Amino acid sequence: MDKTKWPAISGLVVGTILLSRSVPTTFAFDKPIHTSIVILASCAAAIIALSRFLPKDGGRSHKGQQYDAVPLNDIGRSHGSQEPSPSAEDVRYPSSLRRLRILFLTLVTTICLRVEVLREVLANTQCAGRSWEPLLPFAIAIVDWRTVQIHKKRVLSDDPDSSVYDELEVYLLRAPYRYVVAALVLGLVSMLALGTTGSPPSTYICAASLPFNWIVPNLQKFGTLLDLLIAYCVGQLLHQQDGRGARSISLRVISVGWAFLFSAMAIFIEGVVYYVVQETDRKWLLTIPRLYIWSVAWLNISVCFVAICTIMTVSAMHLSTPADSTN
Repeated sequence: MDKTKWPAISGLVVGTILLSRSVPTTFAFDKPIHTSIVILASCAAAIIALSRFLPKDGGRSHKGQQYDAVPLNDIGRSHGSQEPSPSAEDVRYPSSLRRLRILFLTLVTTICLRVEVLREVLANTQCAGRSWEPLLPFAIAIVDWRTVQIHKKRVLSDDPDSSVYDELEVYLLRAPYRYVVAALVLGLVSMLALGTTGSPPSTYICAASLPFNWIVPNLQKFGTLLDLLIAYCVGQLLHQQDGRGARSISLRVISVGWAFLFSAMAIFIEGVVYYVVQETDRKWLLTIPRLYIWSVAWLNISVCFVAICTIMTVSAMHLSTPADSTN
């Protein structure tokens, strides 16, 4: 996985740039439910296909150690008549497996809610306010600082020839809060950039007497919290163990792919129910313009590429962390 770390990061940066440039001009959001089903299903297929090429071994165990099989004839008892104590049973498997199932169901539910929030915001986009999405990396950096960086051992430099400036540079490069500061600066600059391109408020377009004037901005903030929860669930599925040792990289990745597929199926069922109930919108649901198809195809390729690079980056960053770097 170390060989794929920097290519995955480079692909993530390039894919993010292409995706951010294509989203403002695409026609794929004219039908957000259709687009969400296609993108989620395609991402699931791409992730599941990716898992076929990943190692099937368990990798490291819970504490960074590898469990080896012990022959049965090497296991002895001090007293032949004494039965083994029931306290020796490993109880981590049921609780860990239950946690994985809860994370999986939470991820599926959160994705479905995020799609519904996106549909509602796009249906009343004239009432949309400033988004909190640029602060999402800052929130993830805070979680990483509280859970990982703050517990790492810091190696102090013992070079007698180093100056004060060299020591300061080494300290800043190894500080546990370095990612938090970088993500905060990136988020603030992105918020300023969005503020300069936002349209001026107009009560003629979004009437103050309608509830969408305050509902849509609050839905945008709620959508940001859902994005943070989705990122947390994906990260936990890629790192969480199942109690019997380390899960293989392939199994971790394929669990995320199945979550995307289940989300697409749930949204598809919701769309079928809406088609049956709402007779007035049936023609709109079945009418697919050619320009929309090409827009969805290009957006689909970009999102799948970014999703694969993101999963590979998270997996590579996790596996490249040494086991003895924590207290």
